Amino acid sequence: MKNWLVYLLAGALIFSGCKDDDEDPVPAPVSNCVAGKGDSLSLNIRTVHHTRPVSGCKVYIKYNTNSFPGEITSVYDDSLQIPNDTVAGTFSGLKCGKYYLYATGIDSLLDPTVWIVKGGIPFSTEYNDTTLNVSVYVTEGD
Repeated sequence: MKNWLVYLLAGALIFSGCKDDDEDPVPAPVSNCVAGKGDSLSLNIRTVHHTRPVSGCKVYIKYNTNSFPGEITSVYDDSLQIPNDTVAGTFSGLKCGKYYLYATGIDSLLDPTVWIVKGGIPFSTEYNDTTLNVSVYVTEGD
């Protein structure tokens, strides 16, 4: 019985120390992505309330964060106004990195006492030279 336990412990130590050299290492985060202006990334932004697109929203973008910067729009790095006759707008000339998108607007199909809608979403990409579609969901809030 004693020999069995010794063999079991020795086997466990041997196998726990083994590493397959062919294993893929865990990919490191992309450190050369610094969000902001200066490359060919475009973000097509669409604002959506529940399942319905909302036109005329203003969309703000904050570079180098995935955390909500708050509702004070002066802390954001850029903005765009989505025209009233469409439901999408584009931030262009961006670099890869982390962004936070925040949108505010009016959903005219709601009761006028609660028709202001707002919402945000963190967004990250490693692409520099492409066009990506991002939906920002807005709601009446609390």
